[in-house]
Amino acid sequence: MDTRELRYCFGRFATGVTVVTYEFGGEPHGITVNSFTSVSLEPPLLLVSIARQAKACSRLDGAPFVVNVLASHQRAVAMNFAGRPQQDASFAWERGERAPRLSPVLAWMECVPWRRYDGGDHVLYVGEIVGFDYCEDSPLIFFTGNFGIPAAAGKRG
Repeated sequence: MDTRELRYCFGRFATGVTVVTYEFGGEPHGITVNSFTSVSLEPPLLLVSIARQAKACSRLDGAPFVVNVLASHQRAVAMNFAGRPQQDASFAWERGERAPRLSPVLAWMECVPWRRYDGGDHVLYVGEIVGFDYCEDSPLIFFTGNFGIPAAAGKRG
């Protein structure tokens, strides 16, 4: 199987963009993640998928975390936490009950660890939501490797 083509196929699914934040070594850290989903309302659970080679992967093991959903104007924040520092990445750290979070964001969900699963080259972290908040704004969308939805995604020949 051609994994590059499979990646392009996965890219046809538009997603929101999140930054998963956590504390490590007494400092707040974060990683941009678009592989995030709700799992359950009873109990309240969500899932994030983190690449094994990412520093955040081992740091999240057993750690509380916050999923910060980005608004449409926060592309620079997404890039900043994707390892590409941006001068115009405007955000502030806030102290949550158990983990640091970003402000402002479209929504946030603070979690305590629930389960961890092997996901091949990723680790699937399921968190139990212990707090959340949201506001009204437009989401940052990721589609075909780009932020926002292009006018035409193109067809494969």
